[in-house]
Amino acid sequence: MDASDERRHKILKRSNSKLFYMLILLFTLLTNSIIVSAQDTSVAPNASDITIVNNVGKADTILIRGLCGGDIVKLYNAPTAGKLLSSVTVSTNRTEASISISQLGSAAGSVYISVKSTWELESSRTKVNYSAEPISTAPSVANITITNNAGKADVINIVGLYGGETVKVYNAATEGKLLGTANISATKSEIAMNITQLGIPAGSAYISVTCKGELESIRTKVDYLPEPKSVAPGTDNIIINNNVGKSDTIVVSNLYGGETIKVYNAGTEGKLLGSTTASATKTEGTVTIAQLGSSAGSVYITVTSKGELESIRTKVDYLSEPKSEALDSDNVTVKNNAGLSDTIFVSYLSVGDMIKIYDQAKGGSLLGSATVASSKVDATITIAQLGKTGGSIYISITNKGMIESDRIKIDFPAEYVSSEPDTDNISVTNNVSSPDTVAVTGLSPNDVVRVYDSAKGGTLLGTGTVSSSDTKVIVTISQLGSSSDSIYVTVTNKGSFESRRVEVN
Repeated sequence: MDASDERRHKILKRSNSKLFYMLILLFTLLTNSIIVSAQDTSVAPNASDITIVNNVGKADTILIRGLCGGDIVKLYNAPTAGKLLSSVTVSTNRTEASISISQLGSAAGSVYISVKSTWELESSRTKVNYSAEPISTAPSVANITITNNAGKADVINIVGLYGGETVKVYNAATEGKLLGTANISATKSEIAMNITQLGIPAGSAYISVTCKGELESIRTKVDYLPEPKSVAPGTDNIIINNNVGKSDTIVVSNLYGGETIKVYNAGTEGKLLGSTTASATKTEGTVTIAQLGSSAGSVYITVTSKGELESIRTKVDYLSEPKSEALDSDNVTVKNNAGLSDTIFVSYLSVGDMIKIYDQAKGGSLLGSATVASSKVDATITIAQLGKTGGSIYISITNKGMIESDRIKIDFPAEYVSSEPDTDNISVTNNVSSPDTVAVTGLSPNDVVRVYDSAKGGTLLGTGTVSSSDTKVIVTISQLGSSSDSIYVTVTNKGSFESRRVEVN
């Protein structure tokens, strides 16, 4: 509202006539555009009276001088139309005003500023350029050292700093991945940054510095070497003991102390068979492996020194486990018994030798085994039954500290059939009213005599066993009968089948 409007309102307030008020108001509405157009236009601000500070990380400020109290200052992003960014009214008795903008932007640019003085129209807009946000100076390559460690964090040392900076490490010149960041103490001019891992091969890191109140610098490319690699062990420094019946050992010598030794079953990838870390005060280490195998083969061995990568693998061949010499068949005796366990007797052995009996040349079933006892030079293996008919068994020997020998084939005969008794050595007494007897002579101790009532099958009438100190036996039969007839007699020697039956009248 201008001065004329203000005067009209004062007249209205003094008047008590509503009609007069309405006439005056109508006159004001009809003549308003003519009054406004007659107003003066405010003088545009001078660019030299305007200071713009394009801050980093905080609000930007615009200071306008040469103003009067009550002036309205407006800030736009374009010379005409555009967007009103902000405005401020100058305080009474002040000749300057400050406008705060959250962010003009990091790059250089321009704003457009107008002034509207009291009772005057808004001025034209004054274009004011502003600088880009200040950017930090990039670190020098000469001030950066990268140590690419193995098995622990890598270290980036930076010197020549001012203090209070923020240092960032990236894996690319632009964008990429942030590998690490550190804030420098205000009293420090250097820093050592730990990076979990830059990587095994050689490469490059990209490092920036951000000073307080400045933008992040461009990134400085710094190359680094690959992680150091351990020296592979020499074959002359490796001894492999391929033991039998206990763990195998691999001894690696000519070490510096503290190395880790690993043993694999292949030149690349494969399976880790075993490992050990040598004592810091020792120049050799021993890897113990449950079993490399009975046959000859190869292993692949590496050394990893402290702070270094694992070496390449060294191939080392090893011999087969020592094998026992096969038995001599002349030293083996097989007895295929009838009616009791069979036995295999092996002579010319040593204490601790183990003899095993199989039913096949390879694989098959283990029929029995025996270990030579202390002070003995032979062994007897007892087997429940090899079979009535003849056949073959397969025998091996295992000497102490050696693997089992090849099996040798041993043939054995069928079980023995006892010789039939001589009828001249048999006498029969057919008694009346008392048991009958059958006396047999010309026998061997422990022979068993059986009496039957028929040549095949029939009924067993009686039996008798020769005592261990005699050569005859009497078989008692309750009654053979009152009339004459025949009986059938057999003999069974110990360890033999029963003989054929002989007829005795």
